[in-house]
Amino acid sequence: MGQFFLVIALWLVSATAMGQPQSEQSWLVSYVPHPQAKPFNDLIARTYSRLGIDIRLVEVSADRRLLMLNRGMTDADVLGRAGLSSSYPNLLRVDPAIVEATLYLLCHSAKPCTPDILTDEKVQVFGIRGAVEEIRQRLSVKATLSVVDVYHAPTAMIQQGRADYVLLIGRSEGLPPALQQETRHIALYPVPLYHHIHRRHAQWQERISNALKQQLATLPGYSSDTR
Repeated sequence: MGQFFLVIALWLVSATAMGQPQSEQSWLVSYVPHPQAKPFNDLIARTYSRLGIDIRLVEVSADRRLLMLNRGMTDADVLGRAGLSSSYPNLLRVDPAIVEATLYLLCHSAKPCTPDILTDEKVQVFGIRGAVEEIRQRLSVKATLSVVDVYHAPTAMIQQGRADYVLLIGRSEGLPPALQQETRHIALYPVPLYHHIHRRHAQWQERISNALKQQLATLPGYSSDTR
């Protein structure tokens, strides 16, 4: 909750500068609290620095960050899946994809673990909103899908035996060792993740895209053919 009020305070301060050229302002950029967030936050900071834009990174929950960006309370979001504009019309996707993640189905070690689980009406599957909305758009699911707001909650639930099945968007390289040891899992399909900005910054979309491409090209092993 404290993080939410911090974002509100920063937004009120930045709102007084709306008449200034955007390049002289400080943009509020949200990100999800995740143990692997820092490399992506640093990438976005370098991208905006090339354009002369100072950014302030603010940690916001997975659900709240998209609502706030859509309402114009923040200026951009570090990383999100494709197709967000269907639910959040003020979001503009910045190409190319920054990373290709994977949607995983995690299963309790004592339970069956096949994709057919998702067609069983008696099964309940938990996940953050992004994972739930992603699978609803891509697959025909009959299982009950339940949204959990806190990013780490679904994995904690399955580790503590409070859930049998969980959806997780994670790195394509694989799940953390602890999850691999404590659960069974299936990689369902790849999920490319993109940077997003608010529609009021549409004039910056192409320039941010070009600066992002330049930054991505400096990363070891990066290939534009995979994005």
